Amino acid sequence: MPSLPRRSQAAIRVEAPLLLSQMAGVMMRPPRTLVRTYAIPREVLREAYGPDSASRQDVRDSLSKIRNLLTDLGLVTPASQGLWRRLGLWDD
Repeated sequence: MPSLPRRSQAAIRVEAPLLLSQMAGVMMRPPRTLVRTYAIPREVLREAYGPDSASRQDVRDSLSKIRNLLTDLGLVTPASQGLWRRLGLWDD
């Protein structure tokens, strides 16, 4: 890590939470085709996958190891931690 240019480190600080948020959504939520096929109501999806749902905690738990690794490597700074929080990936 120390040998990476500062620009690359800064890019990782921003891109890592964005990428992990996207991938968690793909892996841990039902695909739209399934939702449409079975006419799952939005309220049900909101309850199951909304910001205060158990599934959001599951996402944070599943990302804890990579989040801790990135923190240990100095790639999560107080400034970038805000992005992790806004994306619902940071567990206080």
